[in-house]
Amino acid sequence: MIKSITGSKYVNVLGNSGSYPYVNSSSNPMQGAMRIQNNDIQVFDGNNWIGIGGAYSTISLSPEAEIILDWAKKKMTEEAEDAELRKKFPTLDSALKEVEVAKKQAVFIKELVKSHNEETGVAMQP
Repeated sequence: MIKSITGSKYVNVLGNSGSYPYVNSSSNPMQGAMRIQNNDIQVFDGNNWIGIGGAYSTISLSPEAEIILDWAKKKMTEEAEDAELRKKFPTLDSALKEVEVAKKQAVFIKELVKSHNEETGVAMQP
């Protein structure tokens, strides 16, 4: 039985109070009766109350997933800052637009080179 679930940096676990099974609270319990004692479920074996095993689970992301999410969060912050600066400084906006065009052209040229190399089996010379 899982006693609780703990989240991590990018995983939220909400609602820490679950429902408990029916528990016989009689002062003279019969064998098999159950009770909750200090957040643990116990069963009566006819002589003693014995705790039922439970585990505390942790849910987390892989280190790689956290790296990716950290990068995405940083990138979003940078883009929001860039957008504000572009509004305030038109010259910066114009320069960044030229950079974007140059990047698109570089991607196009890269694809042409890759396509040529794949089709001919010969590396294109610079």
